[in-house]
Amino acid sequence: MNLKGKNVLVTGGGGFGVGEGICRVLLSYGAKVIINERDDHKASIAGKKFPGAFTVVADVSKSSEVEMMFDLLGEKVGVLHGLVNNAGVGLNKPAHEATVHEFEELYDVDMKGVWLMSKFFVNQLLKNANKGNIVNISSVHAHATIPGFALYASAKSAVEGFTRGMAVEIGRAHV
Repeated sequence: MNLKGKNVLVTGGGGFGVGEGICRVLLSYGAKVIINERDDHKASIAGKKFPGAFTVVADVSKSSEVEMMFDLLGEKVGVLHGLVNNAGVGLNKPAHEATVHEFEELYDVDMKGVWLMSKFFVNQLLKNANKGNIVNISSVHAHATIPGFALYASAKSAVEGFTRGMAVEIGRAHV
C-alpha cells in the first residue's frame, strides 16, 4: 500500500492506544498524518511521538470547532484524502444508573463527532472534486456486549448504522 502524497486525519488517541497504532501504520505507508486531539496536552504528546505529523486541537463534538479545524487544515495541509474517526469516550455503567451528562458526552463524541467529521470531510472532497476514504472505529460491543456497556454498545451500533447509510449516500457521488 502506498499512501505517499495522501493527507489522512486521525481523530483522538494519536499519542496512545488504537489511535497510536493507526498513526504508526499510516506513517509507515507514507501518509502525511494529521492528528486531532481535544486538548493541547494530548496534541503535544502525539506531536512528540510523531514528529512528522501535523497536530490540530479541536473538539469533534462541537460544530464550530470542527469547522475551524477544516478551515485551518485547508490552508495548512490542503485537501484531506482520508479520515479515521477514532475519537471516542467509553462508559462502563448500567444504563439505568448513567447520568444525562454521561449519556450526552458519550453520544456527543462517539456519534455526533463521527457525523460532524464525516460531514465536513465529504464536503471538502466534493468542493475540491477529490476522492477519499473514511474509516469509522467501532467496537465489539456493537455486536456482543457485557453488563455495564449498554449505552456504549448503543453508540457504537449507531456508528455502524451511520457508516452503512453514509456509504450508500456518498457512493452515488463517487467520492
